[in-house]
Amino acid sequence: MPSDTKGVGNQLWTDDKLIDFLKPGKEQESKLASQLSQLPAGTSGLLIVPSNQYSIIPRAVMEYFSQKNIPGVYVCVNRPYLDLVRGNNPSSGIKFVDVVTALTGKELTELPNVQYLDSPLALVEMDMAISENMQNIASNQKFLFVDSVSTLLVYNSPQAVEKFCHTIISKNRNASTLVILLALDTVEHKNVLDSLHQFVDQSIVLH
Repeated sequence: MPSDTKGVGNQLWTDDKLIDFLKPGKEQESKLASQLSQLPAGTSGLLIVPSNQYSIIPRAVMEYFSQKNIPGVYVCVNRPYLDLVRGNNPSSGIKFVDVVTALTGKELTELPNVQYLDSPLALVEMDMAISENMQNIASNQKFLFVDSVSTLLVYNSPQAVEKFCHTIISKNRNASTLVILLALDTVEHKNVLDSLHQFVDQSIVLH
């Protein structure tokens, strides 16, 4: 057996593949991919994760749609675009609406697949940016991912966030778009999450 391969069951795995399989969070990524694959286009889902799992989920979602070659819009509320994609190579079909980089004071690097907004407070502008980017995606299957509802609640009232979520779900409820809202599983936001459960078609709770 070559030195750069390992035996796993009846398969030969390269070192890189084995490292990827064993890396922290791989089991959660696999669970997430399985759950996402069961959500049909044209529906919406609320993805609820515990705080200790949160760090791996956004990138896992981005990687899932990149690997499936499904275009869409990723709304960066919790993590700046450049931090999110560091070490990753997202599909060119993914467009990003970044509402957090401006708050950090970092330079807004002009890129063709990124649109920067001034603040997470700009919910109307966010809605318009999402609509504009979605309209420019010509595909019979696409996605909209918001990372995250919990971070929006830090800057906006629960009523404003609920209205925003309901609006983008309603606008994108069609035969080709899968809408996913990410939220942390916290007691603090329980009332908002309970309301969002009523808006979406399915809720996914990762443990």
